[in-house]
Amino acid sequence: MHFLAYYDGDDFCGFTYTVENEDMVFVLYLAVNDEIRSKGYGTAILTDLKARASGRGVALNIEPLDPHAANSEQRVRRLDFYRRNGFFSTDYNLIDGGDRYLILCTKEDFPVEDYIRVIKRISFGLHVPNVERVK
Repeated sequence: MHFLAYYDGDDFCGFTYTVENEDMVFVLYLAVNDEIRSKGYGTAILTDLKARASGRGVALNIEPLDPHAANSEQRVRRLDFYRRNGFFSTDYNLIDGGDRYLILCTKEDFPVEDYIRVIKRISFGLHVPNVERVK
């Protein structure tokens, strides 16, 4: 697991918290300082994260689009942001505690087995994630 904080000089910009194995980097959290959003820092953080991945796929989960959700516009903006930054929608969802999340990855040919292995690493192999293929 890696926790990285990003700064522009002395100014805190954001952070990433990832779990990694030899095949994939999974982003548990990516946050950008609210005071400097929409100024390119999120893109810069993702660019650095993908460079650090050294050719491995980078995957993450986001809430699905839902026009009835209270944060519907935020969900659309988040998906658009990740797509602009080289992430693809996969044909898979993560089901966690009854909630469904879209799985995005930088590899168009999403390696679901690599994703499952890296997610299992979070729990030291004790928890197998519930991943379903979208029909």
